[in-house]
Amino acid sequence: MSRVLSTKLPLPNMYNFRDLGGIENIHGQHVKPRLLIRSDMLMRAEQPTLDYCANLPLRLDIDFRAPHELVLRPDPDIPGCKKLNLPLSDPALRGVQKGYPHEPFDFKHPNLNALWFFIHLYSPTGDAYETMGINYKKMVSDAFCLKQWSVFFHEILAVKDGAVLWHCTDGKDRTGLATMLLLTLLEVPYETIREDYMLSLENNQPKIKMLSDHMDTLELPDPTMKERLLVTQYVDLRWLDGAVDAIKELGGFDFYFHECLGLTDEDIATLRARYLE
Repeated sequence: MSRVLSTKLPLPNMYNFRDLGGIENIHGQHVKPRLLIRSDMLMRAEQPTLDYCANLPLRLDIDFRAPHELVLRPDPDIPGCKKLNLPLSDPALRGVQKGYPHEPFDFKHPNLNALWFFIHLYSPTGDAYETMGINYKKMVSDAFCLKQWSVFFHEILAVKDGAVLWHCTDGKDRTGLATMLLLTLLEVPYETIREDYMLSLENNQPKIKMLSDHMDTLELPDPTMKERLLVTQYVDLRWLDGAVDAIKELGGFDFYFHECLGLTDEDIATLRARYLE
């Protein structure tokens, strides 16, 4: 059966800007259009995107990137919109966490250099699949992240009118987990959530190709380096399923929303009434 998924909006220079409107939950209700937007980073947004956001109107821009990412690529100002930074890695650990420097290499590209460090963060061998899987689980279960998810939902609750947008860099991992949590709360079937999550792979193909082409210009000492780095640009259902399993290990979604994130029955009912029709 064909499912209604989020709609990618044809905005210039935006790869993964999507409206969740139309997605159906288990009761036959649908997410209202133009209220819940998931996106890649807004730094590259051109005037048509800014105009679109202002006309929604966009009231809250939630940015999951780390503070050092914001310094390099800050979000633009949008009239009437509050900007909120909710990093899903503890800034206090920056400079304390260490990767495995036994494979140093300068990719002559700041994103690739950062990703090369990242894939070694949880894997001595630089296994990107392993690192991504571990990171997904940490992002839904780490004590610091639980506080951030609580703020995420309570900030959305505070928006009485207008739209909410959340994003990271590519709009796929941190943004994908936020979307999974919100759609789960809105009682959207998990199979729909999984299918919608995978759209990021298709949407981000132009960016993936640019990184791939750049690496083809380098003399990489190990032929596996390119593919290991490209893995970080993918989405994988095993990562999403692993995050859901981590939530189940904490007690399941009902426990997670109420006890871990501090949402009340009234909060949940408010969100469902506001965003479903």
